[in-house]
Amino acid sequence: MGNFNLQGFVQRYNVKAICSIIEIVCIVLFIATLISPNFIYRTFCLYSVSSLSNDAEYWRLITPIFIHFGILHIAFNLVMFEAFARPIENILGKGKLLNLIILAALLSNGLQFLMMLITNHQGLFGGMSGVVYSLIGYIGILSRREDLPYELRLPSGLLTVSIIFIAFGFLIDGIANFAHIGGLFVGLLLGFYDLKKLKFY
Repeated sequence: MGNFNLQGFVQRYNVKAICSIIEIVCIVLFIATLISPNFIYRTFCLYSVSSLSNDAEYWRLITPIFIHFGILHIAFNLVMFEAFARPIENILGKGKLLNLIILAALLSNGLQFLMMLITNHQGLFGGMSGVVYSLIGYIGILSRREDLPYELRLPSGLLTVSIIFIAFGFLIDGIANFAHIGGLFVGLLLGFYDLKKLKFY
């Protein structure tokens, strides 16, 4: 067996990429949550109107995407995020990926929080799943182009399966269903916007 080449792995992984930075932030905050969950939740989660209206803590509209509530939660989200975010950044650029992430975070977190207020539901939500659904929706629409690079093409049927999973989530307690809907909507909308605009060389 050959020796593991850490330097080679780091170079291939590209720790300076937006995708990598976000994954590292998620992992660091997950570890911090294991040590001091109350501090992390109070600092980064979106759970009260006053934190936005009175304290102007607007970062809470984005930061819940970095918070995860279990090893399976963060593992699944980061594997899926890596699978779709890395090709988008490599082929379409950092700006495109960052726009998708920010818009998906704002709408998915905002919509989930709004529904919690409407239903008078108390609790915390977080995770990258809304962003992941936005990436799936975005690539799913772009996959209609015949000239789309192979690395960006969505596996056949995955968009349909993702929609089914969102619907199935309403049968399970503790799922941030409206965050998933918000994220998917952002991805579909931006996908249709870019469908004929993008140029590949």
